[in-house]
Amino acid sequence: SSGINAEYGEPVSAEYTLPCQNTVTLGRERYLALEPIFERIPAVIAEALQQSPTEDIVICGGLTNLHNFNYRLLDELYRLGVSKTVRIFSPPNREYVAWLGASVIYFDDDNYGDQGQSLSEYLERNTASL
Repeated sequence: SSGINAEYGEPVSAEYTLPCQNTVTLGRERYLALEPIFERIPAVIAEALQQSPTEDIVICGGLTNLHNFNYRLLDELYRLGVSKTVRIFSPPNREYVAWLGASVIYFDDDNYGDQGQSLSEYLERNTASL
């Protein structure tokens, strides 16, 4: 089903400046491009909810900052037959959660400490052939 209708509110237009300094305004297009995602994500979550005793969902990642994402997700879940009262939680700065989690794991010296490299080491290894 299309998330672009009065049910979710009008898409918010945004103006972008391209590298050539031209500007383009996108509204509806920003959301139509995401329809394939909403063909899969709710189905996967619905299946997980049916197999789990929990009713809570924690969403994170930049995609979850889309206009009315939570409402659209809930609507899609209920359309798929989820009968639980689902609660969605969105942590602050959720667009950075994956990066933060990876940085915590990576910088755990016991596991990955010897695999990191500084900027100067990276540049030395990756620009030597230029």
